[in-house]
Amino acid sequence: MHGEQRGHKLALTELRRRLADGLVAARLNQTQLAARAELGRTTVSEALSPRKPVPAH
Repeated sequence: MHGEQRGHKLALTELRRRLADGLVAARLNQTQLAARAELGRTTVSEALSPRKPVPAH
């Protein structure tokens, strides 16, 4: 179980890194991404934050 949780955490860390890199490449900030994705700004912020759990949206 602990190995699986560690694997999920590593995958989430990698996903968040790729999302952040994509924002830079697209020259978008989180507010612009939220608007384009039709999500709340908080949802996008939490999705990218290593200190927050995965948002439920």
